[in-house]
Amino acid sequence: MKSQQIKRDMIGSDKVKKRMEVMEKRRNTVNNSLASLKLSDNQREEFKKINSKHSDLVFASNKQMKRMKLQLELEKMNEKLDMLIINELINEIASIQASITKSNLKRDVEIRSILSEKQIVMYEKLKQRKKNMVKQEMKK
Repeated sequence: MKSQQIKRDMIGSDKVKKRMEVMEKRRNTVNNSLASLKLSDNQREEFKKINSKHSDLVFASNKQMKRMKLQLELEKMNEKLDMLIINELINEIASIQASITKSNLKRDVEIRSILSEKQIVMYEKLKQRKKNMVKQEMKK
């Protein structure tokens, strides 16, 4: 019994370690990528402000969406499904996802507004590279 728990804990800690490594790799890639944009000091400060504002909103939205998804799963486990509640939760989740998408677009527009033409091209390439990295990680 204890050995099974230890194995589960080890598997869990292995997953956590792997996730931390992926996050660190992604963070290093982003930092290196930002260096390739060759931002001026003013651009760097604006970039940080824009990302900070966006990160706060997305973090809160993701937290709220996770709660809604959990409520949805719990609701689906009830013996008697209440489709009104389920539909309401689905609509709230969709609304949160829409607000995140809008925030992403707004962030990109704001960032593009502080970049030169060359930097915009590089920024778009970096975004595509990041998207491809995420896809690769999801396949693993």
